[in-house]
Amino acid sequence: MVNIVVMTAPPRYDFILSSRVNNEVVRFNRQLKKRMKMYNNVKILETDLELEYFTKHGLHWNSSQKNILL
Repeated sequence: MVNIVVMTAPPRYDFILSSRVNNEVVRFNRQLKKRMKMYNNVKILETDLELEYFTKHGLHWNSSQKNILL
């Protein structure tokens, strides 16, 4: 039984993928997954999506992504 759903942080496509911000996102997600492993009632929802699921400026999810998550 899953009581808690935790979403990883999505990458920022308004920056280049090797930017400091995206490196921190990767680091944060790695730490989050490591810490959540010890809990049996936590489900991790991956949000590392392709650029096609974001708006033109690359910062917000577009409507197709919102439908996938819901």
